[in-house]
Amino acid sequence: MTYTKNFPIQFEPLADPKAMVIGPKVRFTVLTSRLLRLEYDPTGEFEDRPSQAFWYRKQPVPEYECVEENGRTTITTSHLQLNYMASEAGFTSQTLSITLKESGAVWHFGDEDSLNLLGTARTLDNVDGALKLEDGLLSRSGYAGYDD
Repeated sequence: MTYTKNFPIQFEPLADPKAMVIGPKVRFTVLTSRLLRLEYDPTGEFEDRPSQAFWYRKQPVPEYECVEENGRTTITTSHLQLNYMASEAGFTSQTLSITLKESGAVWHFGDEDSLNLLGTARTLDNVDGALKLEDGLLSRSGYAGYDD
């Protein structure tokens, strides 16, 4: 565990390696049966530091199945099915999708979520009146994306 004297919160930003599926230029981490971390980097180097929203990723590894064949990766949990086709373009709406098994709703990379319940303002510096909020972690669509 990592922590600092001035900020005594314990961090575990790196998930259990058994929860990770690593491919060329991608890393998928199954944090829970309903929460996946998706990373793409052209150099294959991934971010292991904590973020403001996700500073403890070392959760118990949930049950999941991973099938990799012909450049396609399919990760299935009890609630989700991720499909990724390896591509030099990385994550696109054509190469990455996640299906919610309960409802059959499908999210494609880059989809706009008009039912997102929005987040909070990061700062009120120089704000005089209304301000636009970014997407939050909750949505009526049944899924939410978060870029940390």
